[in-house]
Amino acid sequence: MNNVNQQDLILYRNCRRRVERRLLITLLFLIAYSVGVAYALNTAFLKVDANGFDVLLSGILLSQVGIYMVIFILLTTGSKIYRYIYWVAFALSVAMLYVPISTAITDMGHLLSYLVLLVCMIVKLQVLWSTGDYLKNNPSSKVFFDHIVEVDENGNFEDPRFAKDLAKQQKKTISQLNMGEDDTVQVVDMEQPQVELPHQEIDDEVSEALVETLTYQKLAVRIGIVVFRAIPYSHSNLS
Repeated sequence: MNNVNQQDLILYRNCRRRVERRLLITLLFLIAYSVGVAYALNTAFLKVDANGFDVLLSGILLSQVGIYMVIFILLTTGSKIYRYIYWVAFALSVAMLYVPISTAITDMGHLLSYLVLLVCMIVKLQVLWSTGDYLKNNPSSKVFFDHIVEVDENGNFEDPRFAKDLAKQQKKTISQLNMGEDDTVQVVDMEQPQVELPHQEIDDEVSEALVETLTYQKLAVRIGIVVFRAIPYSHSNLS
């Protein structure tokens, strides 16, 4: 596997981990939210005595955690279609605001309880909105779902963490050049034809320039070509 393939996979792997970490944090929040709301509305101060309300609330909380858990698992596959499903689930969560509002109108005696529930639901929606925005606009999500690497006008990564992700690969490349592990060093540029440079003609300054070329400093195109070709490799090593 050439250097470009390796770097694509390194970038893809690290971005996948960041996305999965964000999904896990959101899921843990939803679990904590559900447990907290159920506990709060069963205290003596906020308990609602209306028939069937406890069952309705428990059903909503459990189904919510279950639905988002399934969606998050699907999102870890990297398929963009599940981002749209996420927003459908978010719309349903917004629709659930109707429950405390409509119930409060018919049961003014527990108005405070319904207001507390409404505030908690709004906070939950803010967290879900933030996660949805992350899945769409975060640089790591764009690499994971869209296979796009973003660079600024100077050719540097928009997300500085990407440069750190490739630091080990850079050091390995420099080590190979200096130790002469290969007779020739292949330079692969997405926009330039492949060329070969004899190792013995590479000095320190050329080595630095070569490594810069190999680290996407001037790359602002989709990485999907390499990622898709290496899917069997990436799935076996990233799972």
